[in-house]
Amino acid sequence: MKAGISTACLFPLDLEQSLHRLGERGVRFSECFFNTPSELKAPAVRRLKEAAAFYGMEIASIHSFHSEMETFYFFTNYKNRLEDGIEQYRRYFEAAAELGAKYLIFHGDYHFSREAMLTEEQSFENIHTLWSVGKEYGVELLHENVSRCKGGQPDYLRRLHHAIPEMGFVLDCKQALRSGHRPEEFVQTLGSSIRHIHLSDSLMVNASIEKDCLPPGKGNYDFERLFRLLKEQGADPSMMIELYSDSFETMEELVESCDFIQRKLDIVNNY
Repeated sequence: MKAGISTACLFPLDLEQSLHRLGERGVRFSECFFNTPSELKAPAVRRLKEAAAFYGMEIASIHSFHSEMETFYFFTNYKNRLEDGIEQYRRYFEAAAELGAKYLIFHGDYHFSREAMLTEEQSFENIHTLWSVGKEYGVELLHENVSRCKGGQPDYLRRLHHAIPEMGFVLDCKQALRSGHRPEEFVQTLGSSIRHIHLSDSLMVNASIEKDCLPPGKGNYDFERLFRLLKEQGADPSMMIELYSDSFETMEELVESCDFIQRKLDIVNNY
């Protein structure tokens, strides 16, 4: 397990500039968050690859701004949308493969979608179809526990894991809290199928969550406990700090949070 920083932390700075900014600060492990179609064009992806090579940076994963459209692409019975969604995501898989990224992050279906006319079994079949397309490129589709989506609930992800045993998952700490769950619940539910983690700190006061998207080290969340539980479950996920840009003030603070997490990981890795 090792720690990195997502380019999403620097939004609205564009993707290429964000990667350079992180590389200049010594970050050698990152996630690329694509924010607009032009960033998927071949020359733009090539520049990202060159930047990563220049800094000796490993790209663990990529994230699609099309996440907001996933309900409409993959969870209705409108066949043309499904086909178009798959073709759109092929470009993300291609970009991930070119960048050497193992994972593409997927949010899945919204709660209470007006267009959710598929059974859960049919929905899972569509997810598996997209997962299979990713494998053609050597990239694994990972389902994240986003609070506004069905995957925000451990029971839903448990059923998905049962339907697609080979499916991997992303644990987002702040999204777990916003869904009314502790991150540890998702670890206990999904075990070694957790491949990737979006990290943020939280501040608990008298058993109440005061803040849920702080730089690691600025709250009181017990990361060592989480990392030990992951290790006990046989999980070996990549660790990515993912914050909103208003959650920290300086690049130094962001880099320090990554160093903080790496120290915690080193303790658990050497235990």
